Amino acid sequence: MIVCPVCGCRQRDGLLCRACTRELDRDLAAVPGLLAELDTTLAKLARTAPPGPGGLALERTGYHAGASTAKTRLTTVLTAWAAGTGHRTWYATTAAAALRADLPALRAHPQADKLHREITGAVDHARRVIGGDHAAVIDVGPCPDCDARVTAHIPADDHCAAWMECGGTPAHRWDTHQWYRAGRRIRAAAEWHRQRRASA
Repeated sequence: MIVCPVCGCRQRDGLLCRACTRELDRDLAAVPGLLAELDTTLAKLARTAPPGPGGLALERTGYHAGASTAKTRLTTVLTAWAAGTGHRTWYATTAAAALRADLPALRAHPQADKLHREITGAVDHARRVIGGDHAAVIDVGPCPDCDARVTAHIPADDHCAAWMECGGTPAHRWDTHQWYRAGRRIRAAAEWHRQRRASA
């Protein structure tokens, strides 16, 4: 018997159990609708930050940091896994369709647990942003480890911890106890970008 690396149940074939495979299939099937909802959220030009200089800038530009981050994360995760299974595409919907078609093979993928975790995590993130369960999603600054932006996510629920994450790489994420050191690196990255623009 084989133990599913996600939920720990036992099955006779594959790595992912059938229940976790169905969950992955449902999330992949939801991708086109989620992307449409994220585009709608971006098009609403809604301000998601509290009043202040940063909030005013978001209102004027109509930039919804949470929706932008969720869309980038979803696209990055899906296209990366699709490329890893032989399907090179820049489009999240195409990548999701290709991965759904390969589900029987993905059940036996050596990194099935990571694949399941990253895809379902990105889909869940998109759903949470669309559902509006954040009190604020605030643009913080440039990521110190890549060219994307970092956003802070402040949940409306007082029992849920806040976090910061990069819109380009899911691994670039900081919990609240890491914010001080991450903030210093983000500030240094912002200063580097400012000096580079000034000298251009």
